[in-house]
Amino acid sequence: MCEKPANGRQKDKEGSVRAGSKPKTERTEVSEALRLLDQRLSQRFSNQPTAPDLLPSIDVDLHALSLRLIGEASQVANRRRSDMIAQRQMLTNSFLGRSELELLHALAISYLRRNTPHTEKAWTIFRRIWVEQSEFMTVRTTPRWLISALQTFYDHGEDAQEKIAGSVGFLYGNLIKVYETEYAATRRNKPPELKNYRNKSVPGMSGFKPGDDILININVLVLDAAKSGGLAAKPLMALLEVIASSETIFQRTDALHEIETFAQHPTFTLSFRGRIR
Repeated sequence: MCEKPANGRQKDKEGSVRAGSKPKTERTEVSEALRLLDQRLSQRFSNQPTAPDLLPSIDVDLHALSLRLIGEASQVANRRRSDMIAQRQMLTNSFLGRSELELLHALAISYLRRNTPHTEKAWTIFRRIWVEQSEFMTVRTTPRWLISALQTFYDHGEDAQEKIAGSVGFLYGNLIKVYETEYAATRRNKPPELKNYRNKSVPGMSGFKPGDDILININVLVLDAAKSGGLAAKPLMALLEVIASSETIFQRTDALHEIETFAQHPTFTLSFRGRIR
């Protein structure tokens, strides 16, 4: 007869936990969570067959748009993002003082997040922007919209390379955003407690300690995806440069090489520059 331990897993006659066994309630909860996740996946693109066409013609002068700034707020009738007119009004207000080209880029992405009769047109304009105005866009586009552009390449890319670069960039950028949000929330007004590490590893990160090459390997993978990413390489390279020059988890981890606990790492590897000794 099997003995049932406190955590709900069954033990065999020798008292060891059966490999791979999970409480039935836990398996049911996981299955339900995956079912709901799959349901959301199937609904990623909402159907909007009557959405109006608010895009300019596909041969619009993109250079002229890059020179014109948005100087006037738009009156927002409602805040339903499913309403493309309201979506354009809200985007206009968020781009005040910035160029009309940046607004058009965001509007094209908004169309490409929905199933409308204007998908092909939005995709043509989106690609034209990155083909013809990539130098302007990589300088002007904020990380938020670089990540949105990369997600768009994942969703609509012309080949596997664009889709891979888009997906890598989307995950890379968003995971950093999630981490930085959590870090800011938990560390608000507190200096990092750099000395409170034990066994030369970070609590909760079994198998990783500052100085390991995991972080640089992540960045190498992102760079590899960018170099073979076709048109999607442009926003991904821009995002990579932003991360390399910003104060994020990468730079803070690199700085730990000055802490005695980690200074003894025989091959401390920086997240972008490699080994320092």
